[in-house]
Amino acid sequence: MGLIRACLKMLPRLRAEEGLQGADIAALGAGVMKPDRARAVYQRLTQAVHGATGPARKRATPTDLQVMGIAVEMRAARPGLARAGVQTSAHPSTGAAR
Repeated sequence: MGLIRACLKMLPRLRAEEGLQGADIAALGAGVMKPDRARAVYQRLTQAVHGATGPARKRATPTDLQVMGIAVEMRAARPGLARAGVQTSAHPSTGAAR
């Protein structure tokens, strides 16, 4: 129920954001936008289409995984490999590696 309330609370903000985006798109299409602003709006729309919204995700470190309860065992790299291998297990008590 709390999730529904949170969604309903955000609706006016989402509608306002969509309205501003619509105004940007109309101005972009009409050619009345300053070139720098037009480039920024176009880039934002292109990123949204390709799913590149928001900052890139940070790769989890072995410490991050251990905090989440995932056992991590660092091993020396095999000959010919550039970096050390990481073996993880969702169930540290079983020792089963994935």
